[in-house]
Amino acid sequence: MTAALLFVLTATVATPAAELDQDQLAHRAQLLERFDEATSPHALAPDERGTCLTGLVIDLRESWELFEPADQQRMAGFLAPWGGGDLSPRNLRAMDSDEPPPPPPSEGTEPCFGHQSNNILTTDHFSVEWENGVDESLAEAFAEALEYSWDKEVVEYGWNRPVGTDNYPMLAYIADNDSYGGAYTSVEYCSGEGYVPYVVAYSGSWGSSTWADDMAAHEFAHAIQFSTSYAPEFWYWEATAIWMEEEVYPNSNYWSYYVDAYTQNPWIGLTASSQRDQEIFYHMYGGAIFNFFIDNWYDGHATVKGMWDYAAGRSGQYSLPVWENVEGIGVDLEWEEVFVGFLAANTVMDYDEQNVFSSIDIHDSVTSLPDAGESTGSDEPESLGQNYIRFDDALDDGRDLEISFQGEAGPDEWYAVLVSTEDRRVVEAVRIELDENHQGTGTIAFQGGDSYLVVAPWDHNAEGYHYNWDNAESWSYSWSAALTDGGTDPDDTENPEDTGYDKVDDLPETPDGEGGVGMPGCGCATGATAPAGALLGLLAVLGLARRRD
Repeated sequence: MTAALLFVLTATVATPAAELDQDQLAHRAQLLERFDEATSPHALAPDERGTCLTGLVIDLRESWELFEPADQQRMAGFLAPWGGGDLSPRNLRAMDSDEPPPPPPSEGTEPCFGHQSNNILTTDHFSVEWENGVDESLAEAFAEALEYSWDKEVVEYGWNRPVGTDNYPMLAYIADNDSYGGAYTSVEYCSGEGYVPYVVAYSGSWGSSTWADDMAAHEFAHAIQFSTSYAPEFWYWEATAIWMEEEVYPNSNYWSYYVDAYTQNPWIGLTASSQRDQEIFYHMYGGAIFNFFIDNWYDGHATVKGMWDYAAGRSGQYSLPVWENVEGIGVDLEWEEVFVGFLAANTVMDYDEQNVFSSIDIHDSVTSLPDAGESTGSDEPESLGQNYIRFDDALDDGRDLEISFQGEAGPDEWYAVLVSTEDRRVVEAVRIELDENHQGTGTIAFQGGDSYLVVAPWDHNAEGYHYNWDNAESWSYSWSAALTDGGTDPDDTENPEDTGYDKVDDLPETPDGEGGVGMPGCGCATGATAPAGALLGLLAVLGLARRRD
């Protein structure tokens, strides 16, 4: 067995407590508390998902020198299941020294950085390894799910094969911990190959066998992402991996647990990403609903894949905002059309598996007209976050719904979209044309179901790996509504406010991606320099311990 893959035996020298200021001491205490909470025993019940360690590991790595050696050993002992006492990536220290990295093992059945256990099951594309105490049947189940995921994601759908797998099997490691469910994907540098992905799962993950299969599909999707591009914003990494579970295992629908976190908090920015704020964190995974929209309304799987294929040609880490990604994939997509359609589809969950999606949270309900209202409370929308105001279908008496809208200054742009539905399907969507003061009036005909006003601000600077708005009041808006006499022809192509919102059935397939990329910050293909904590601290971890009501 080779030396420890990601964590080495010599602990990083800790900064003496006497040299830490009060903020550092408080931060260290907070991280220790988070570690203890996150790693407390949690065996999965049949209808639960695993625990997520992503943000914790990133934060621990960034602050590793703050901890006493005993705490370093204790935390690394859990997070590095093959042993060790350091969360600092080995390759960063190797890059700072004059010693060349060790050569990889001979090509064949051994992973590029060697075996990490004496318990080994080698398949066509994976070296599944496990600690003593783990039942071999778990390794067999893991190997089967991973190979099936390979067949679906690489062979059938044409995604990039993970870096290193042309010459070596990919490591998938099972740690012996039956009371803990969870998994993560990360990368390690391998001489001659670059940054090679691997997966770690804890044996408690198989308490819910169906979820364990989804976990394999999710983590393998992360391995592909590491081997394709670092440019998409981090929320889109998780959104895509959650969506991929449906593509590989369409009958389990465990992804819906995460989408619930989006539909219950639509006011959170679509591109928001945080490892510390629980609502934003779960919402980030629930962003998979955006891929379901792209998939269901814009030529299926190929268009989602096209988002990543386009990103493969972009440099930097978390540098590609979703609106640029949508418009850059080589098919005739306009961001406004796509986003307006997304807002509309969410009103009634107009997706292929409609009953699996939970209903969107309604900010306000209107049962009589005329009426007026404004945003209140803590759920005023962030950039590309949404509020939904529902107008009851009982208001439909053959007249039109007229909305006057006023958005406050602050965002670069406001979306105020009127939506008519019938039989839980979208019939029409109209974006209200606003002037330079974010004010305007729009009209839409009731179509037999509820109608909606959907409000979303857009600040073009609200992009990147981590953000949240401190001043929710800056996103306040107001609206007034009334029924108008007469009617509006829903087929009126002369209406300049009509988005022409129709399902797209004939978009051309996007080209396959080419090759892979190296980690940013190492003189590799992506070219940008990232902080060490984000650079190799990024562990794409799957899991959410939450029971569905």
